[in-house]
Amino acid sequence: MTRKADILNLCDRFKIERPHVEHVAVLALDIFHGFLPLAGIREKDRRLLYAAACLHDIGYAADPQNHAEAGVRILLENPLPSFSSKDWKTVAAIVLLHRRNWQPMLSHELFAEMKEPWQSRAGKLASILRIADGLDHSHLQDARITFCRRGKNVDRIGVNYSWYAGNIPWAQGKADLWEEIFKRPLRIKGARLPSRQLFDGVVYRKDSAGSAARRIFYSQYDVMRDQVPGMLTDSDPEFLHNYRVAMRRFRVALRMFRPLLNDTGSQELEQPLRTLSNRLSPIRDTQVFFQILGTLEFPEKTNCSFFQSLKADFIQANHLLAEIIESAECRETIQQMNRFLRVELPVLEQNRSDIRFKPFAKKQLSGLMRRILNTDVSSLGESAEQMHALRKLCRRSRYIAEFTAPVSKKGQKAARHLKAVAGTLGDIRDVQILLNRIQESGCDVQFTEKLEQRRRKGWNQFSKSWKKLAAW
Repeated sequence: MTRKADILNLCDRFKIERPHVEHVAVLALDIFHGFLPLAGIREKDRRLLYAAACLHDIGYAADPQNHAEAGVRILLENPLPSFSSKDWKTVAAIVLLHRRNWQPMLSHELFAEMKEPWQSRAGKLASILRIADGLDHSHLQDARITFCRRGKNVDRIGVNYSWYAGNIPWAQGKADLWEEIFKRPLRIKGARLPSRQLFDGVVYRKDSAGSAARRIFYSQYDVMRDQVPGMLTDSDPEFLHNYRVAMRRFRVALRMFRPLLNDTGSQELEQPLRTLSNRLSPIRDTQVFFQILGTLEFPEKTNCSFFQSLKADFIQANHLLAEIIESAECRETIQQMNRFLRVELPVLEQNRSDIRFKPFAKKQLSGLMRRILNTDVSSLGESAEQMHALRKLCRRSRYIAEFTAPVSKKGQKAARHLKAVAGTLGDIRDVQILLNRIQESGCDVQFTEKLEQRRRKGWNQFSKSWKKLAAW
């Protein structure tokens, strides 16, 4: 058996996310060769870097929070015979330093007891691995290195990506060890590849259903994670909106891929996600209502008691939002998502490689579209429950159509029409709830006619959007 086969067998044995680590290995070797010669690094050290890149997450399934330290323990207990003892300890030391906060790891007994030149070699190779790992922070494998240049005063890496821009700043943040060791600044520049596809870079035409599932779940998790800093420090409602949309997409994907997820913890994940969504829903409603009134111009706005009350609710909602996001329940839900993504989905991808994504998704979408188009919308305005049910069904179908869009022109068209229908129904619902709240408050509000006009305009727009959808 070859050295590479030994390494990959060890990956599978400890449930490592193969697509991620193999892509990180490609990126790491691109950087390695792009900057050779580097002081203290030899051409034959590429095998140490490759092994560390493939095995850097070997401790994740055992201890997600401390997976670098857990990885060292596992590697030292499971040495590969194709590596000498010093080489294998060097691999373990590289893995140790890949975590974001690397400074405390310098006092770890493995690294502290290493002698030169092994210690400095491990540090230099780890500085490469850290950057490569950052370039797949999304776990979507959509970053490609285009150049590595050593200038007079600064080192530069060029990267193309097709969907997720967040890999670039994350990799830049993990370049600190490079700059510490080589005493040179490193600048990473990203450029997005042009594309007209809705979800290019997430699902590819040749993807299996298992591979598409992993990419779709990760893409929504990435969006959720990226909104958290804004939700905690900024009052802009867009952060919570993006967070909730991504979470809904994640939940829709759980339902979409349910036939493939029998051997995973997906069912245990659905309930906490639903609970979190329900806790965030009234906060989002308050933000939407405040935004709606904010767009209306009327003389008595400043002195309107209802508007001032809603403004106070808006401020309180932002404080409550931070409490929810930082709560133990929310953190536990995110940890469940992490394990599902990084431990269970990679196994699913390997086991479901025989099922093609395009026919699988087409069947899901076709069934939902039949349900939607069989709906009698003639009396929709008389039943808030029926309108809400249709809106949720259109929204769910829209998300599946968007997931399918990169591999289906019909999916692209359906996504556009479903978005229009669901959007108008959402606007109508928000205005109706706001009108009900005004009526229940007993306030003498003079601008309700403007809201009524907005609702009538929404129904006219719905009629046009529905005709286009029916002709799909």
